[in-house]
Amino acid sequence: ARMEQSGGRRDVSIALPPRFVAARRSSDPLRLGDREVMRALDLIRRLAPTGLTAEDVHRQSSLSRRGLESRFVRAVGRPIGKQIQRVRLTLARDLLATTNLPVAEVARRCGFKTAQGFSNAFSQSHGQSPGAYRAER
Repeated sequence: ARMEQSGGRRDVSIALPPRFVAARRSSDPLRLGDREVMRALDLIRRLAPTGLTAEDVHRQSSLSRRGLESRFVRAVGRPIGKQIQRVRLTLARDLLATTNLPVAEVARRCGFKTAQGFSNAFSQSHGQSPGAYRAER
């Protein structure tokens, strides 16, 4: 919070983080980029919660594994597997903030094999457990 004196009155500014940010294709900075990377990103957005793997994405591409990974990292800044994890964790964060689903159900709906694996990944990414994150919301 920041307070400023201006003409005998105090203005108070408080910055609050958003509850969540909805990703939309219209705001996607990569939408005019590499078609193979865009296809991979679309596949990841749609199927990450189903247990999609980087190998699944590679199989759907007309490029070699190495070629797709190289172009993907150049365009997105992270490997395909990390992007899948990021999409899953973003969905999990949103579900934790907006539902009362048990953590194990959030893990399942986001494509994690186990609740413990989800908890570990979430804690590493967000610096707190899923339960602690939810309690702050």
